[in-house]
Amino acid sequence: MYTLVDQPPRFRITEKNSRPADSPAQARVNDTVPADRRVYFCSFVMMDRTRKTASPADRVRVDLERGHAEGIAQSFSSNLFDTSRIITVRALDRFGYSGARLYLCLLGEASIPFVVKIDEAARIKREFRATRSVQTHFTDIDAYAPVFNGGLGSLLYKHKGGATEGQIVRSAELQKLVFGERRPRNGAAVQFLVSSKEIRKIFSRLYGSTLENPRSASHPQKFAIREEYQSELRLQYAHPVAESLLGNHSDKVRLKYLNTNILNPRRYIEVAINRTIEGAVGPVHGDLHASNVIIDADGDVHLIDFAKASTEGHVLKDYTLMECSLRFMLFPHHVNLEEQESVDRELLDEDGATRLRSHTGGMMTAHYRRLGESLDVIRHFARRAMGNRKFDEYLLSLYVILYGNLGFPAYNRHVALRALGLIAERLA
Repeated sequence: MYTLVDQPPRFRITEKNSRPADSPAQARVNDTVPADRRVYFCSFVMMDRTRKTASPADRVRVDLERGHAEGIAQSFSSNLFDTSRIITVRALDRFGYSGARLYLCLLGEASIPFVVKIDEAARIKREFRATRSVQTHFTDIDAYAPVFNGGLGSLLYKHKGGATEGQIVRSAELQKLVFGERRPRNGAAVQFLVSSKEIRKIFSRLYGSTLENPRSASHPQKFAIREEYQSELRLQYAHPVAESLLGNHSDKVRLKYLNTNILNPRRYIEVAINRTIEGAVGPVHGDLHASNVIIDADGDVHLIDFAKASTEGHVLKDYTLMECSLRFMLFPHHVNLEEQESVDRELLDEDGATRLRSHTGGMMTAHYRRLGESLDVIRHFARRAMGNRKFDEYLLSLYVILYGNLGFPAYNRHVALRALGLIAERLA
């Protein structure tokens, strides 16, 4: 069989005394592993579809949850990959509520990188349909046919960070670069992992090149906000957070929050989502935050996770969700509230990001300027997508998505709620 070499958080499968499997799927539990990190072993015979015969390819699949090991193995074997050599499996941390699990899988001695996504079967089916629907518009889609085992589904993707393990080590998610800092020495000024100039180039490539093809297929159309933003609202999570933060003032129309007079975001969301507007509609990624953008070893920009992609979505989603993630999730949370209010008020104006590039203030000046560089590019290309329509269309999209994201613990919820109140004042 095979032995497991534990390299937390990585698990490598190596061959030892290999023998053919007794059955196509034979599982046993390694009871020596603690219950919270239990690993399930499976062995199987991979079928050669062209000859209709079984070739002995006794493999072990490693996972922390029952059923996932089978899904990883079937994702490769059903797509005719040779799984007779070493496979390395490592769990990947992701951001969201779906409960899906992602695994980095390095196939063979060449360590060819793939990603396997495992989720409820119905969700995997929806994601595969979504990826297929927009594959002519987004060049980054490399999804193989899904496989299903009981109530679980597995979807295999090529890793967008590179073709080898060495290349993906040198790749990075955008969220790690935007405000990522080097460890300061002897009280030196903050040093970012990449320069603000390079961050601006990355966003320019993302919105100017990667999204150029889908944006060219957009067209103006009327739509209802509630229907179009149904999956982004997450009101069952957002409402309790907003009501808790507002406390006894949650029923008021206007109130003072963080020493700022605002329109009640909890009340205004009902107004916002009942609107019908005309906006740019076309192919959208649908979940374009900084964790779904990969910068490969050559500096090229790639998109991942098309689970919410659509051929007919409000295109501003791909801009406003990114702005939300930059301002309220990735931006350091230890902000001066007065300075932050000034920034949030400035960003109510379409050219506020341009002014933010030369921000002067306290300890976070470099971060605010860096934020300004990023948002300036995002809003520049959003304006091209909007045509001659008012900036209120952008603010409305920003408001609805930000309110829905109040439920995420990673967001700076106090700052986000106040910003929502300021946006509501502008839109009312």
